[in-house]
Amino acid sequence: VCAKYTEKITEGYHAWVGRVTASMLNVRTWAGTEYPLIKSWPQLAEGNLVDVTGELKAADGSVWYKVLIANKITGFVSGKYIAKN
Repeated sequence: VCAKYTEKITEGYHAWVGRVTASMLNVRTWAGTEYPLIKSWPQLAEGNLVDVTGELKAADGSVWYKVLIANKITGFVSGKYIAKN
C-alpha cells in the first residue's frame, strides 16, 4: 500500500488488552457501522479478548478501536463495547 493512500490514525498510542462486553460484537473493515464486516472474523463474543492498537472517531463522532484478533487479524469495533481488561 502506498503511504499517500493511507491515514495515520494514532501516534504514540500504547496498545492494551480489551474485553468484549456485548453478547456479540461486529468487527468491521473501518470505523463506522456503514462499513462491512471483515470476512475472516466478522464477530466477537462476550468475554473475548483483543489487543487494542489504535483509536479513532467515526464520522458520527463515536469512538472506535482498531483491534488485533488472535495476533493476525485487524479490524475495527465500537468503543462502547470494549472494556480495559
